[in-house]
Amino acid sequence: MSSRAGYKPTEIGEIPADWEIKQLGELVEYKKGKNPPEVVEERTPNTLPYLGIESLRTGITNRWAREADSLVKVGSDDIILVWDGFYSGEAFMGFNGLLSSTTVKVSPRVPYLDRNYLYYFLKTRFKELNSKHSGMYLKHVSKAVFESLKVPVPPLTGQQRIASILLTVDDAIQKTDEILEKTQQLKKGLMQQLLTKGIGHTKFKKTEVGEIPQEWATCRLQDACHEVTIGVVNPATPYYTTPDEGVPYFRTQNVRENILEPTKIYVTHAFNLKHSKSILREYDVLTVQTGFIGTSCLVPKKFEGANCHSLLITRTDAQKLKPDFFCQLMNSDVGHRIMAKFAQIAERGHILLEDFRVMRIPLPAVEEQEKIVTILSTTDKKIASEKLRKQYLEKLKKELLQVLLTGKVRVKVN
Repeated sequence: MSSRAGYKPTEIGEIPADWEIKQLGELVEYKKGKNPPEVVEERTPNTLPYLGIESLRTGITNRWAREADSLVKVGSDDIILVWDGFYSGEAFMGFNGLLSSTTVKVSPRVPYLDRNYLYYFLKTRFKELNSKHSGMYLKHVSKAVFESLKVPVPPLTGQQRIASILLTVDDAIQKTDEILEKTQQLKKGLMQQLLTKGIGHTKFKKTEVGEIPQEWATCRLQDACHEVTIGVVNPATPYYTTPDEGVPYFRTQNVRENILEPTKIYVTHAFNLKHSKSILREYDVLTVQTGFIGTSCLVPKKFEGANCHSLLITRTDAQKLKPDFFCQLMNSDVGHRIMAKFAQIAERGHILLEDFRVMRIPLPAVEEQEKIVTILSTTDKKIASEKLRKQYLEKLKKELLQVLLTGKVRVKVN
């Protein structure tokens, strides 16, 4: 089969006619990190960040070491590849410090290979390097596999243009992360202020749930609700079915802060009816009972009639307690402290239904609850918007990696 005009067939598929295929071992040199004589947990003069997998993946430095000739130093323009461990084959850039013995520094050894292009190429080969490893007990990149990787090599100007496009997307992702983090911190501060000081109050009182405005009350949760119950606690697996023949069945992993994520699990209508007490209604509040204790979300109308497994279900009396206010309270540090105090979750990692029902909560007037929710919802919308933007950018980057580094989409070079 003939190739498209301007393309040629190769062992890795069709590529542009002016590209070459090289083995990675021809193009790069790499040097493995070494363990320093001493690593400290507090920074002292003449020390540099010690870059292990935890520091690379989180971006947080919590260990330092003294520079020495025997150690491998990297700068922000250097490529780091994880060589040993669960994440072997993962590539990083943008770090300054000393490499641990589980990582290698990868550098171009030929003048026609752009460093950033090399980095993005390695990003596309994580699965291959991670799955084809040597070592009986510990994942370990195979030197033979690494050096024999086939690299599509455009002309240098083309490499630079491809890398420039991908760097632009990475910059946008980083800026989105920064906005998201700032907005989340803003909301955290707002929650602390609004759920302890309220709006416009000047006099406060000490209560079993902490200091709250003089005008606020406290009550047991069940006294402000029509019903507080729990989802199915018996095994449901035998009753799983298809979406066409069943109803959605939610579990702990579907509950995120203020968001009920779609489920892939469905149960039969007969099973659903048999467990009618946990059939969900719009505006029910679902709260995680075990795991990320207290994480809560509202049930939207589209999931009304569904069922759930081992989730706490709160059906508030809206004349006393607005469901969205209760949801915000549960997701706040204030709510976490209340649950820790009254349900002893710090010790058990689990909250019992009977404890949850009698847990005392702060209770502003309904009108003030609505105002607090309105303020917090504004930041929720901003957070949701930034998360969607990040998802879009990450999807775009993944697609660009696939088409730009294979030449399926050509870039214009000035």
